[in-house]
Amino acid sequence: MKKVITTIFVMLLAVAGYAANYEVVGSSLVCNNENWNNNADVNLMTTADGGATYTLEISNLTLESGTNYEYKIVEKGSWTEYWPNTGGSNATFTVSANGVYTIKYVFTVSTSSCEVVTTKTGEAGEVKHAYSIAGAPKSVFGAEWDAASTATDMTLNSDGLYEWKSSEFSVTGKALKIEFKVVQDHAWGVAYPGSNYELTAPVGGPYTLVVTFDATSKTVNADLQSETEIAHTYSVAGAPESVFGAVWDAANTKTDMTLVDGVWTWTSGEFSFEETTEVEFKVVGNHNWGIAYPENNYKLEVPANNKYTLTVTLNAEAKEVKAVLNSTVKHVYSVVGNEASLFGGVWDVENTATEMTLGEDGLYHWTSAEFTPTTIMNLEFKVAADHAWDVAYPESNYLLAVAPGATYKLNVAASETA
Repeated sequence: MKKVITTIFVMLLAVAGYAANYEVVGSSLVCNNENWNNNADVNLMTTADGGATYTLEISNLTLESGTNYEYKIVEKGSWTEYWPNTGGSNATFTVSANGVYTIKYVFTVSTSSCEVVTTKTGEAGEVKHAYSIAGAPKSVFGAEWDAASTATDMTLNSDGLYEWKSSEFSVTGKALKIEFKVVQDHAWGVAYPGSNYELTAPVGGPYTLVVTFDATSKTVNADLQSETEIAHTYSVAGAPESVFGAVWDAANTKTDMTLVDGVWTWTSGEFSFEETTEVEFKVVGNHNWGIAYPENNYKLEVPANNKYTLTVTLNAEAKEVKAVLNSTVKHVYSVVGNEASLFGGVWDVENTATEMTLGEDGLYHWTSAEFTPTTIMNLEFKVAADHAWDVAYPESNYLLAVAPGATYKLNVAASETA
């Protein structure tokens, strides 16, 4: 199954005569008591150099050493444009000692860089905090993602760690995904770890969840305790051997599936066929044909002369099997259109100047040079695969009318799916 471009996103950026409204959003502890509010006038940034850099200064903040204070820079009122915008992480800063501080946020537009300058203006003693757990599901924590809940308050144990222990709970039907954070002072200003702590409770129980937190190192640990557990294993058995490592072998452990977010998953190694070939299989429980899904073999055709991996998933509760054929051949995508000054040629599919690059967001991107139309410019273009017209999207040309009187860049983004 060939991967192709199925969705195209276009953004036209005016680069002249545009006044940006940049704003700082983040923890209420360092954002004028506004907790991740992207529409708070009090946190608007200002520029003194014609828009090259923007700043925001906040004074009289009591900050604590070792705490990661998180923030982003956004376009006011929108989450469409924000910085940093890679990897899903927020920007952070720390201070070296407890104290009263003035902080200055600095955003450099040309490099999209975020910086915080801290200036200590006074002393502050030891800061005492309360810690609790906020997470999901409700059956474990008594509420879902409730930072204000006191039912999950942690206590300081003899090892110097904060600790919380859940009531007993059991898991039926399918494995239970558990995720949580340790929250400071019953608010979302500071919470650990940075990404949710995740673990899975298999079918069985009863279980007790024990969470510990080291307030010095900010380390979170969790232990799922149980005296009994009902365990199942699932594997894939089928043909041909080049895909599954054996032919209809229920005892084969090389195709054992792993439990991910409540779904059993297995992915094969890379394989290919010289002619179109039918692949068929079942998901087997506990390496025994007494449990096998679906009732009739799962079948799919694999095209010839390409390289693939096969991903099989099982929802054990619903007894639902799915399969995805993944092409491992990488394609080159480029933008071709009707305006030579913009696209480097008129519908020139062999032009390499408009090749797209794969970003960390999983999308292919291309940005034109700046252009300034003097009359309405009616653009038409497609995204083509491998510098040929065999695969090009959308089916009808993408149409875009650009008004005169400003300078623009054309940003094209496209997603690739099987």
